Amino acid sequence: MIQSIHKGKGFRGVLNYVFGRAKSPELVGGNMYGEDPRALAQEFGEWRELRPGLTRAVFHSSLSLPHGPSGREELTDAQWRDVAERYLEHLGYGRSPFVVVRHRDTEHDHVHIVAARIGADGRAVSDSHDYRRGEEVLRALEREYGLIQVKSAHEVDKSALRTGEIRQIERTGEVSTRLRLQDLLDRSAADRPSMSVFLERLREAGVEAVPRVATTGHVSGISYGLEGASFRGSALGRSYSWRGLQERLGVDYQPERDLSAVRAAAAARPNRDAGRASSPWSPASLD
Repeated sequence: MIQSIHKGKGFRGVLNYVFGRAKSPELVGGNMYGEDPRALAQEFGEWRELRPGLTRAVFHSSLSLPHGPSGREELTDAQWRDVAERYLEHLGYGRSPFVVVRHRDTEHDHVHIVAARIGADGRAVSDSHDYRRGEEVLRALEREYGLIQVKSAHEVDKSALRTGEIRQIERTGEVSTRLRLQDLLDRSAADRPSMSVFLERLREAGVEAVPRVATTGHVSGISYGLEGASFRGSALGRSYSWRGLQERLGVDYQPERDLSAVRAAAAARPNRDAGRASSPWSPASLD
């Protein structure tokens, strides 16, 4: 399960979003009387009076299931309710008002959880390391329900999901080019291959791997291209820099064996400037 945690100031706005008709919302859990944004916002507002000085009193998290080898993963309403309650309990929201709303507008089964960051005693619920704590309980729930085990952020050295990418998954069920590229790199390095084999696998997968090679043979970095988008290795995460490929993903680089393949990959970079007027400051002119 993939989580996306946000904290905000106003309940009505997030409730309007969660209950938007286009998302085919279904209230599947919670401990509140209201069943629509207006009634729920009023209840949350009354609860907020227990801690009027708390600015970010809104906790909003979405939990989504990825596609597995056999297709779309899915939980029942009762299972989602159980997952949400145990998730909230682990994060410290066991004595806070909350609602769980299921959406059916994308290919990925997912729910939204809205809760007050205020307990029954009027104290603010701590959000210290809440993302890490959320991952802990989600990994346990995945095992219990036989779901795909998603790697936690601390288990992989890749840049985290961006807000836009999370919204794209929720809206379309599709992941971004950056995330697909990370996945292709992980797959190509799964058995700790030689650098020559790694580069060949990327080429066959449609990935442009472009090492930066000096005339001395020293490699100072690497970038990648997929579907017209380009990324520096370090921008994808520490595992995908030139050093990270070797130290974190285990790709074996031996210059006497692999340098020719590295140079060939660097030389095979498509000429994106074909047809443009030559500049005296272009790499070709400088060479």
